[in-house]
Amino acid sequence: MDDLLALTDYISEHLGKDKVILMAHSSGTYIGMQAANKSPEKYEAYVGIGQMSDTIESEKV
Repeated sequence: MDDLLALTDYISEHLGKDKVILMAHSSGTYIGMQAANKSPEKYEAYVGIGQMSDTIESEKV
């Protein structure tokens, strides 16, 4: 998650934006949700694709 937050800072600075849109897929949604929760001021929006939920139950199904 710290790497994602650092990357967010880099992208924001490179694009000259205060906030960026965070999009995450599958297992990346776990890290993405944590980053958005920890530093919501960095993100305009969060988009989860193939959002992780109950991992154990998903594996059973």
